[in-house]
Amino acid sequence: MELPFDRRDFLKTAAGTLALLLSRQGLASAQAPAAAPLAGPPVRFGVVGLGTWGREIVDALGRTESAQVTYLCDIYDPLLKRAASG
Repeated sequence: MELPFDRRDFLKTAAGTLALLLSRQGLASAQAPAAAPLAGPPVRFGVVGLGTWGREIVDALGRTESAQVTYLCDIYDPLLKRAASG
């Protein structure tokens, strides 16, 4: 039985979708302005990997009122120090 797509097509599509969602425009379009004060405590996040996409995620979470970046993890110290300072 022939499948309509193969693994390579699936991975290309998934990678493209993930890249769009994690870009500045994708994150900006996914954020809705809060109409009322948020109930409950802020949600705490840990980010593993502080390369290009990791920094984008930390920046987006930093702009979100109900999110706190609590933990940062990377094996490359300069990226870890850069993310922790900014």
